Amino acid sequence: MIADQRNQEIRYKPDLDPQAWDEINEVVAKSIEDHSAITLTMFDPNENIVIERIATRIDKQLNQIKMRWPNDDYDWIKIDNIISANV
Repeated sequence: MIADQRNQEIRYKPDLDPQAWDEINEVVAKSIEDHSAITLTMFDPNENIVIERIATRIDKQLNQIKMRWPNDDYDWIKIDNIISANV
């Protein structure tokens, strides 16, 4: 019964202020510039997802960031899902 109540709790993505978005943009730009790994925390309704990869490109039209894995594979991450970025 308690597990059912926990599963029914609704999580909402936090609203980020302009300063938080500026910081995220700076971290991503630095990663693209010097090929350094960054840590992104992304919102998920069940549990936040944390990844550490290298940003290689920003597609502003699709609002995504191309993130490279250590084995040279890559994923496209939706910018709107990001809630924090750290070097």
